Amino acid sequence: MIDLSADARVKLARLLSNIGLDMDKQEAEKANFLKTVLRNWDNEAKERESKLNK
Repeated sequence: MIDLSADARVKLARLLSNIGLDMDKQEAEKANFLKTVLRNWDNEAKERESKLNK
């Protein structure tokens, strides 16, 4: 049985590549965002919450 989500991802990647988006670049930017920006946001939130709980 075909995994519907995998099929959808393949179709979306094909569609986006046809309109000029570089999916490898998009994935790399997303990974960078998750490693840097999101991690900083989480750290700032934890720091802010620790101040509120004191």
